[in-house]
Amino acid sequence: MRHAPFAIRVTAIALAALFFGAGCSSDDASSSSSANSATPVAARGTTPGGNDGVTSARRGTPVKVTWEALAHERYLYENPRFGRRPNVGGKPDFAIVLVNEAHPEADQIREGRVRGGQGVGSGVITNQQMKDLLAGLDQIGYFKSARGTMAQAHLFNDERARGRVTIDRPQGSVTLLSVRGQGRSESTKHIPAIYSQAKQAIAMLKNQTRTLTVETIGRDDLPYR
Repeated sequence: MRHAPFAIRVTAIALAALFFGAGCSSDDASSSSSANSATPVAARGTTPGGNDGVTSARRGTPVKVTWEALAHERYLYENPRFGRRPNVGGKPDFAIVLVNEAHPEADQIREGRVRGGQGVGSGVITNQQMKDLLAGLDQIGYFKSARGTMAQAHLFNDERARGRVTIDRPQGSVTLLSVRGQGRSESTKHIPAIYSQAKQAIAMLKNQTRTLTVETIGRDDLPYR
């Protein structure tokens, strides 16, 4: 499988997620092709919007995207190659959780009531931003390489695991898991690059949100633990 240059792909995802969808809402938060099979779910809002009492932001497919640094990435942070961690801006996020406006947890995150755990940054993005993010991930091959989350959950604690990118939607949950050694196999050598790009796009989106909570590390509150 041939992939576009790394910098171009990262830019494509970031542009789609941060600019094309800025300030907009969509009736569906699914991406093209692999992401189009979700059945739209309308979550009730407190402010009436139309005859059904559901605001336009609430209509659509609820989506949650989670990035989490696993054992190897955490080890590299605690044991930097040059012997000293940069002490700028405090500790980094070890996990980021993004939901769209149609997700039931959106209001909880906005109001600071989400059980995010320590070291978890969380934020709410528009339905359109989520749609663009999923479309960008689809373009770089995320959905072709991701597998069912529960089938891989036992590997999340493996010391070789770098990190994961998980997408939860009504039709199920899938995860792209990056593990040391994948680069040596022809069938998996593309996964680390896809994982890295997805991670950067998620971090950029989180930094654009105003509704987020950033604390210090604690993994027990994350999904699939």
